Amino acid sequence: MGELDGYTIQVMREAAQNQAEYYENMNRPSYIFKPSLTVDGNQWCALFGENLQDGVAGFGDTPEDAYRDFDNNWRNSKVKYLRVSATDLTESPSVAAAETGIGGSYE
Repeated sequence: MGELDGYTIQVMREAAQNQAEYYENMNRPSYIFKPSLTVDGNQWCALFGENLQDGVAGFGDTPEDAYRDFDNNWRNSKVKYLRVSATDLTESPSVAAAETGIGGSYE
């Protein structure tokens, strides 16, 4: 088996880094729950739920900033987390939303 040249090693490192970033993004609450994205005044708003009082929201100067704020707020919220697969969410996102407690009472 031959030695790898510097270029090949660099390409392999970049591929591994890209793969890690891809999987990190797939685990973000904003990717999994797909909050609505709207403009609210002079900022973007990512909202999951019926309204700001009952749901989880994030704000930012760009859509990405709003999603990152949403991710932080999701992780720090009192929402009951539902352990489901991505397939479950794509098949029945309304059921998943209902079971997380968004828009309802937290028991």
